[in-house]
Amino acid sequence: MGSIDFNQIFREYSQRLHYIAYSYAKDRFLAEDIVQEALLKAYKKLDTVEDSNKLGAWLSAITARTAIDFLRMEKEKTGCS
Repeated sequence: MGSIDFNQIFREYSQRLHYIAYSYAKDRFLAEDIVQEALLKAYKKLDTVEDSNKLGAWLSAITARTAIDFLRMEKEKTGCS
């Protein structure tokens, strides 16, 4: 997918990703952590994106899966079933 400015990606998609993370976490600070982790994952795999038109959907999916992982870890920490 050519050269990509990750700062531009952050500016363009940050609000959407925070909304997704918050919809899972229901906590602003946890949502921020989720978005940071999701963006780190995305940055590491950015070269695998073949269609830049699907970047938003790709980032959204990463954020949703990261949120689920975070919540699963939180649940395990607290020992809830």
